[in-house]
Amino acid sequence: MMVFLPVLALLIATMLLSLAIGLFNTVVSLRVAEEGYLSSMVGIVMSCYFTGQWLGCLIMPRLITSVGQIRVYAALASLLSVCAVTFGMVFDLTLWAVLRIVCGACAVGLFMVSESWLNGASSNQQRGMMLGLYMTILYCSQAGGQLLLNLAPADDFKIYSIMCVLFSLALIPVVLSRRSKPLSGCPGRFSIIRLICVCPTGAMGCVTSGLISGAFYGLGPVYGAQSGLSTSDISFFMGLWVIGALLVQVVIGRVSDRLGRRGVSIVLLLGTSLISGLFLTDLVEERLTLFILVTIYGGLSLSIYTLSNAHANDHVSQQDRVPVAANLLLLYSFGAVLGPLISSQVMDAMGHDGLFGFSVVVSLVMAIFIIMSARFEGLYEPHSESSVAMKE
Repeated sequence: MMVFLPVLALLIATMLLSLAIGLFNTVVSLRVAEEGYLSSMVGIVMSCYFTGQWLGCLIMPRLITSVGQIRVYAALASLLSVCAVTFGMVFDLTLWAVLRIVCGACAVGLFMVSESWLNGASSNQQRGMMLGLYMTILYCSQAGGQLLLNLAPADDFKIYSIMCVLFSLALIPVVLSRRSKPLSGCPGRFSIIRLICVCPTGAMGCVTSGLISGAFYGLGPVYGAQSGLSTSDISFFMGLWVIGALLVQVVIGRVSDRLGRRGVSIVLLLGTSLISGLFLTDLVEERLTLFILVTIYGGLSLSIYTLSNAHANDHVSQQDRVPVAANLLLLYSFGAVLGPLISSQVMDAMGHDGLFGFSVVVSLVMAIFIIMSARFEGLYEPHSESSVAMKE
């Protein structure tokens, strides 16, 4: 347990931040849908969040290395609090789209701080387990955020006030942390092209995770509504997706530490494709079966990013942590922007089942890619990093 003490403040902040973001994404999606807009319009608004993440990946690395992790974290969490209040005060689709871009940029900056901090404090032999714990906390909190939806309707200012409080509380453990020295390393020297060459599996795995997770984050509530689920059932449905992930993150991370990231990733992707296919059958007409399937789906699909992140960081040196974290999040955001846009078009064309038809294809293609790219992994500038903990 001593290995987790240096990142305890970060893990507590992640819990509070993820509670707010989990609630935030579902409330926005439901509110836009309740106003009578098509799935494609919901997808566009939700994609703005990931567009903001993409922009944030371009801006934040230099800011973090020049100003420091804690100052950047405090500023971005404060800005998210302001955005949450603004969402509750005004409903205007154009304004909401702009605010979603701002929120996405802030969120990716916060996660960039968290993941570079965490990877810097981990060795290759424990990185999967450490990231598994981090993602378990993240997903557990996001599941709790889904359940907070029951406290007030999506058009009630009270629900946005709750988000504001959570974003503000996330500041406290990080600001009080002693870890205030900026990271060493020069952002921009580790390009995306170089990352793809060094670790194609990790890089493209992040894109795949973004495609699948972005689609479900943005359109999972719409799928539930069009399947006849009530608001409380939708919150439970979305919560189970995240709960499925938190149940297996540490185990999968630990297994990948011992057996290798590549083989475990292939199993996860094939499993995701199989479970997604079951959503296209009559099995989901039974409510209990639907909830069981979405739990398994969450456990498989939401573990893809964890393994991809760990796999990529196994191949880079300590000084490259910030730019690599930025590039991984940029690749994830690229997928997450396209995910809701493409899957919403598929849903408009073939009905709500299109959400999982999209997932079947994406996960299967990525599994094939990993198998075919095995011979090229690490041929370009491989790294075998020894553990160098992040210094205070």
